[in-house]
Amino acid sequence: MPDGDTYTLVYRSITVPDDSRMTVRTNANWELDVDCTYDARNRQWQASVPLPQPLVDVELKFMLEGQYQRDPNLRIAAADLATGPHIFDDRSVLFPAGNWTPIDVPLPARTFFDNANEDEGAPFDVIVVGSGAGGGTLAHALAEQRNAQGRFKRVLVLESGNYLFPTHVGNLPRREAERSQTSRGIWDLYYDYRLLRWTGADDADPQGVSQTLNLGGRTIFWGALAPRMKDWEFAAWPAEVARDLRGRWYERAEHLMRVSKLSPSAYQSRVRSLLQNLPDLTGYSHVDAPVATDFGGTAPNTMPAGVFSTAELLIERKLQLAQDGGPRYPDLLVRLNHEVTSVVLDADAVTGVRRARAVVAYDHRTGLERRFAVADGGSVVLAAGSLATPLLAQASGVPDPDALVGQGLTDHPIYVVPFRVPRSSPWFTEADSAMVLGRSAIRGAKRPARPFNVKLAMNTRLTQSRFVEPAEFLSLAGLETMPCELVFLLESPLVSSNSVSADPNRRNRPVVSMSPAPVDDAVRADMDAYALAVIKALGGEPEPAKFAPLGGVGHEAGTMRMTANEADGGTGNGAGRVPGVVDEQLCVLQTDNLYACDLSVFPNSPAANPTLTLVALAMRLAEHLGS
Repeated sequence: MPDGDTYTLVYRSITVPDDSRMTVRTNANWELDVDCTYDARNRQWQASVPLPQPLVDVELKFMLEGQYQRDPNLRIAAADLATGPHIFDDRSVLFPAGNWTPIDVPLPARTFFDNANEDEGAPFDVIVVGSGAGGGTLAHALAEQRNAQGRFKRVLVLESGNYLFPTHVGNLPRREAERSQTSRGIWDLYYDYRLLRWTGADDADPQGVSQTLNLGGRTIFWGALAPRMKDWEFAAWPAEVARDLRGRWYERAEHLMRVSKLSPSAYQSRVRSLLQNLPDLTGYSHVDAPVATDFGGTAPNTMPAGVFSTAELLIERKLQLAQDGGPRYPDLLVRLNHEVTSVVLDADAVTGVRRARAVVAYDHRTGLERRFAVADGGSVVLAAGSLATPLLAQASGVPDPDALVGQGLTDHPIYVVPFRVPRSSPWFTEADSAMVLGRSAIRGAKRPARPFNVKLAMNTRLTQSRFVEPAEFLSLAGLETMPCELVFLLESPLVSSNSVSADPNRRNRPVVSMSPAPVDDAVRADMDAYALAVIKALGGEPEPAKFAPLGGVGHEAGTMRMTANEADGGTGNGAGRVPGVVDEQLCVLQTDNLYACDLSVFPNSPAANPTLTLVALAMRLAEHLGS
């Protein structure tokens, strides 16, 4: 019933997180937000809204984190205003994806990851926060390890997001508009499911910075380009880590991810040969682009496995059976919709070294806080990404001797030069494509004058595409021009003025202060010269070039950077090491069992796409935790 001069609106939801900001707007003033109050007992938001004078029909829309609901305006007739409260729910109010994680436990997730018979009460040997390239790979490797008692280690993966897909989106039917110019089909759905949950600090606009809270993290939304870092890109890294990755772990990561060079079709070979022999490009080397995509079965006479994702790795672990028909890895537990809020640390009375004893998480399905204990000799690994991992570190009170937790957030600049090849060009093709990776030909540890990788994609309608129906492939024929692009990825040192911190009013929501890494005029000129030479040789027609938005492809790095010995390079702090947050084994300084394993530990944002390197780091960490 109306209370005096107001009426009550109620929105009930089992999908929207309870710490979300809900407001409502009405046709009385479409620019005025009326705040809603959350009622935890009934899992609903409610607001008291002034009655219109004179009494007229009301139109309204709920808003979640500043975004209007997707549906048409809701209506309440003037005659019905007195019969409230007026209750709406998930059937009549839906919100666009972008800043919240829907709470849903579909049958596959319940089957694989939420078996009530699995014992969660006993302490865990390793608790991993996040299931992406770092956390998912790590958990996959740890599941095979045994503890001191000789049984498989108890490994718990806590993922704050939901189950979206069982695989990389590139293994699904792709989005394709009729007569489309360019469709980034291999990860186009990223823009439907990414979460923009940050608040900009000091008028900062990080643009594309986002999170992917879901099983598999960003590995179900990545472009599959998987080059190794070159020696010069390791200049700020600990020498031990660089040596281990180059000597052993890159090869193992490539095997796990099925990284191979594109099949050298006649067209692919022609394009690569052209670049290799262009007089204007003598300072560069060119190879068939290495991609984590299976073009044949992983073994003879087996089905191709598609694009790599850690969602598949974890599902495969849960599907594997022992000889008795039971699960082979019953002690690998994955819990979705569990948003970790802190790690419980205690300090040694003598040394002051901290030790992780438990992990506290908020279960979005039940609205309850849960606590998971760490076994004696066990570990906790933060693998929640460059935004969330430093927030958890801050919330847990981790030691920060160099005051660098959350500092240095960097995304390497990405310069995109699209162009079109006309049908009259000998390089035009309707049914073929090519991808070639170019890099500075200079070897060694010194940063080159051209600190970038460049990917040439010919016929971007088809590169890394998957069509279920052959007729859809044929329908792309008949266009008068072929879309292509050059994508330059520049190495970037960490930017000291950039940072991420916690929003004090909302759980685990980042406040981001971020400006682009600078690009020297000479480097910009080199990129333009490279593009001009390639486009001219291909008979192409250039289109306007632009820098991709910050965070546009999820390569943000550096908020939990690795330390290094002074001898490895950089400026020391007088303590025999370069300042940092984690050591060479990714262990947080002044702790003995808390680790980080995601892009936050990178001491730079390399020119090379970082997923291969992160997977290699996770495999290296798994061996360390098992030693």
